Amino acid sequence: MSEQTTETTTSTEQTPQEGTEQAQEQQPKTFDADYVAKLRKEAAQYRTEAKANAEAARKLQEIEDANKSELQKATDRLAAIERERDQARIDGLRFKVAVKHGISEEDAELFLTGSDEDSLTKQAKRLAEREAARVATQEAEQEERKKRGNHVPREGATTNVGESDARAAVRGLFGNN
Repeated sequence: MSEQTTETTTSTEQTPQEGTEQAQEQQPKTFDADYVAKLRKEAAQYRTEAKANAEAARKLQEIEDANKSELQKATDRLAAIERERDQARIDGLRFKVAVKHGISEEDAELFLTGSDEDSLTKQAKRLAEREAARVATQEAEQEERKKRGNHVPREGATTNVGESDARAAVRGLFGNN
């Protein structure tokens, strides 16, 4: 790092020359090429130090992992196994509840997000109710269509729109008057 020194003035009077120097100091300065080069060199130095620190941190983590006792390693493995067991238990509950309420496997994975049996059951009941309401609505619509039948109001009716010139010319050629 660079050291900076500051000078203090003891005089309270300002000469006109000193006043203009202070005014010049307050104006924004432009960076020259030497100053920019200096800043870039410092930034490069900081980047290399950061990379070295990251490498040192990685090596420290490796050393700490190597120095872990067998008890710590076993504890870590046990924690991972317990997480897998809990996830398998939740998945089993999810599919048990889904089968009980007639929910498809895809819907169960998507909509049943609870972690205990009560919340999964509530979610499944709500989903089953919505599905039942949707199916009932579709059946009612189908029943209504059956009652009305396939009816087209103007089927078979002929309309006389008028004869076009092309149609009249064809009739004239073939003798259909």
